[in-house]
Amino acid sequence: MRGRLIVFEGIDGVGKTTLSRLVASALGAVWMTTPDVDDRVVRERVDRAWYEPEARQLYYAGSVVHASGAIRRHLEEGRDVVVDRYWLSTVAYSEIGGSTLDLAVVEHALVAADATVFVVLPEIERLAR
Repeated sequence: MRGRLIVFEGIDGVGKTTLSRLVASALGAVWMTTPDVDDRVVRERVDRAWYEPEARQLYYAGSVVHASGAIRRHLEEGRDVVVDRYWLSTVAYSEIGGSTLDLAVVEHALVAADATVFVVLPEIERLAR
């Protein structure tokens, strides 16, 4: 039996990490985030030093492709996976950041989510966090 992929999307500071961890725990699922926790140092460097929006977009797209491979393996083992940020955030932040690359071909290579939860929070509360 194939596991389920549940994705939490939304802008920074709305509670994706908290909610996704709670759901993963309740389901006994694997919890993941993109970029991976082990890549936080790389992410900080990319965000700080890579000025070209296309370069940043490719980094983030690559992190999702990498996660998708791990997700696929977990699902094939019958494990549910809950992800804090996946493809939709990558696309949205790339467009906001000014990238002109069309990565639609990448999307077709990714494991599709069984459910996507879009998390929102009033701006005044988000900024207070």
